Amino acid sequence: MYLEIVKRLEIIKNAVAIEEDELIEMQLNKLKSFELSEDVQKIVDLLESKRFENVPQLIDQYKQDRSGVIIYEDEAVQALKYELKVLENTLSVLTNEKNEYERQLHEFNAEYILHLGKIIEQILCLRYRHYADIVDEYPEFSSEAEEAEQAYESFKENSEQQLQDLPNTLNTEEKKELKDLYRKASRLSHPDVVNDEFKQQGEEVFKALNEAYRQQNLTRVKEILLHLETGQSFGIASDTVNDKEVLRKRIDLLREHLEQIEIDISSIKEDGTFKTLQNIPDWNDYFADLKQKLTQELSQLQQN
Repeated sequence: MYLEIVKRLEIIKNAVAIEEDELIEMQLNKLKSFELSEDVQKIVDLLESKRFENVPQLIDQYKQDRSGVIIYEDEAVQALKYELKVLENTLSVLTNEKNEYERQLHEFNAEYILHLGKIIEQILCLRYRHYADIVDEYPEFSSEAEEAEQAYESFKENSEQQLQDLPNTLNTEEKKELKDLYRKASRLSHPDVVNDEFKQQGEEVFKALNEAYRQQNLTRVKEILLHLETGQSFGIASDTVNDKEVLRKRIDLLREHLEQIEIDISSIKEDGTFKTLQNIPDWNDYFADLKQKLTQELSQLQQN
């Protein structure tokens, strides 16, 4: 921890010299996550009160007072830790992208059933009954009759399940808040990123988080994030692991998982429904137009 604190203090000292406020604020937040000695806390207090005059001298004094501490830093370990952190960040970005696409699909399918489910079910039922009525007299239509029955029963079952699994309705501002909170919680609980000793717990929390996100349950996502930020931390591997072999294994595993996520995202983007919803400017107009066409189709079937 001492070495980490020294690194942060060095960055702050240089940032003060070149007047980089954002960099100072970033490193200050990092420092505050550690258990600090009185002299470092004094530096933090000065930084928070925007009193920079004595900060460089206090940082130099802190390092000088502890110059007798023997520190060995394996540069290879540091390089591996950095590589792992980059991969963790990439994993977080791609995971969020994938889950956002899946959330959009779930919401679109739910809206589809809400707007059009009943009329589609009526159409499929009429087709099924039509073939059921004629199949005895015209057995050559037996395959069509079977397909019509299967289509009707399958749609009816799926639509019932979909209606039981409807996501919450959120406005634009709430959706943005949901996405922001999910990203923070995902970064703290992803089982491929947390320390091995918390992997199972991470998996459980991550599963609950993804389900809450899919259901657009803003309250539940808030609860999960609050627990992650105020409860026992799972710890991030790139911040805590210092064994070169363990770091290499985690890097290799993470690269494999990244490849799979990229495949999953490509598959979603090729999905017909996903392509459709990406090109719809207004869902309500889209569903209204479809409903009009389906109503005409239903009317024709009822007349036959």
